[in-house]
Amino acid sequence: MDFHRIPAEHLRNNIFKLMFDKGFIKEGLTMEQLKESIPFDDNDNIASNSNDEDDNVQVVKTEVFSDNIQDDSDDEDNSSKTPSPKVVKKEKKQKKEKKEKSDKPSKPAPSFAYFKSHPDNIATIEEEASIINEETGKPFGKVKGAANIWKKLSESEKNSWAEKSRIAFEESQKNTD
Repeated sequence: MDFHRIPAEHLRNNIFKLMFDKGFIKEGLTMEQLKESIPFDDNDNIASNSNDEDDNVQVVKTEVFSDNIQDDSDDEDNSSKTPSPKVVKKEKKQKKEKKEKSDKPSKPAPSFAYFKSHPDNIATIEEEASIINEETGKPFGKVKGAANIWKKLSESEKNSWAEKSRIAFEESQKNTD
């Protein structure tokens, strides 16, 4: 694979050049001699690190992992009688009890929500909702109609609806106690 060998050769050559420049290599050695001392293997000429004496040595492979299962291959009749491993089922965790939700609201309704649900405004909201939208050609709808009216209100009128919502909330709290 040349694409691995070529960058490695460049790295080797750059290291040798740096060593020459810094004076780490004794005088009299050439770049070619250094390249020959550290050759690169190619697929046609694989370098062998073994000597002729090592050819007769047998390599013994040891098993790195061992299992703890006994082999009962000579006793086949007993293999059918061996009990299967027991499956332990985990106990289910008990669910936490849900808190009961009270029907009472915890805070007053937003002023816009109170405004659009108030009986005094239903007729005007329905009139605005029946107006046809020029972009879509369909009626606005109640929510969009209420939003259009709400946008037309002044800040003081919006604040009065917020105050009415707070008062209605306090009265509903007193009535439920």
